[in-house]
Amino acid sequence: MSAALDPSASEIERFRSAVRRRLGLNFDDGKLPFLAEVLRRRTEASGRASVPYLNDLEEGPGRRDELAALAGELTVGETYFFRHLEQFRALTEIALPARARARSNQRQLRMLSAGCASGEEAYTLAMIAREQPALVGYQISIRAVDVNPAAIKRATTGSYSTWALRETSDEMRARYFRPDGRQFLLDPELRAAVEDRIPVGRVAEPAEIADAVALLASGRLGYMTGHPLIVDGGMTAL
Repeated sequence: MSAALDPSASEIERFRSAVRRRLGLNFDDGKLPFLAEVLRRRTEASGRASVPYLNDLEEGPGRRDELAALAGELTVGETYFFRHLEQFRALTEIALPARARARSNQRQLRMLSAGCASGEEAYTLAMIAREQPALVGYQISIRAVDVNPAAIKRATTGSYSTWALRETSDEMRARYFRPDGRQFLLDPELRAAVEDRIPVGRVAEPAEIADAVALLASGRLGYMTGHPLIVDGGMTAL
């Protein structure tokens, strides 16, 4: 392997900064070896040394296909419906009723699933919102975004394996899915309840998720000035 494909510590740090700015993905120091390996793979695939590759990533407009490839390398796509069940329980019992009260005049609630992967989290939000008595009569808007176009493409099909439904109750499975060979197809009305996600080949821009007030994701439940907050993740209720 040539020296150009073996990035230095400073090049790895440049890569980490560029990934944070271009894709909104943050990696701590423990992930530096992983970032080094991804940088090696991407420079080798592009046929360029680290420095010109990083110059383009930092300063140029950046090719959409390269950003999409990076997103695919850097994100974890494994997920399933009702993942981290305790958080969805907090959403059902605390966050959504609180937001319903706060929005009682407008009777409108917007939710964002940032880093939605193949859609399981966003569609779980849609199920919970539909089942929530406090939201009867509300206009519900759910948007799901992800930096990985391949994951978005999978989400738009609404087709899932038994493994993706392993934490879904029999009642919810019967209500919102129908068998399709070895797969399960999501109810079309529920699928339509989630707004347009990132079109295939397009990467999310920070402005698309800048509207967040209450963050809900894989982390811990907290409360700040009446706004529900779960740190370290990607669901938002406005």
